[in-house]
Amino acid sequence: MTRWRVRELVTADLGWVARIIAGHPLWAPYGMGDAAAAEARVRRLLARGEEGLALLGAPAGAQDAGKERPVGFALFTLGTLGNGGYLHLIGVAPEATGSGAGSALLAAVEATLARRGVDRLLLLCNTRNLGAQRFYERAGYEPVGLLRDWAVAGQHERIYLKRPLVAQGPDEAPGPGDGGDG
Repeated sequence: MTRWRVRELVTADLGWVARIIAGHPLWAPYGMGDAAAAEARVRRLLARGEEGLALLGAPAGAQDAGKERPVGFALFTLGTLGNGGYLHLIGVAPEATGSGAGSALLAAVEATLARRGVDRLLLLCNTRNLGAQRFYERAGYEPVGLLRDWAVAGQHERIYLKRPLVAQGPDEAPGPGDGGDG
């Protein structure tokens, strides 16, 4: 099992975060199709008070296997619709897909929010991203609505909700073979 380490996202992380975002074509319609635009967007989100987590690990099969490095990130905020949290962005490096990194990162976000007394988490998922929809549903998220042309014309987002959140620690986050694939 890969051991993941979660820490706060810092300014020095923005370059690799931007490369992860720019490498996923589903983020391009949202104005983040290149690394410079993605980094600018993440900087704006952090400047307005969103928080971030970085996931570090050494995915099996990576070229530099065994060496810990950043493999995923999440940006989120508290106080959405009362005592809820909102997961704004989450992503893992392509080479970490299927390693459990996404599941570990999502569990860390949920635990961080739960420890602060947040009782539910909302997120939006592009309706074209069927893999992510399956991922969220396996993680206990319920589709509760649909936003058509809300963020960008021609793009539709499914609204997902999970409650209650559980305050498990990041060391308890699932890894490969523990039901997580993200």
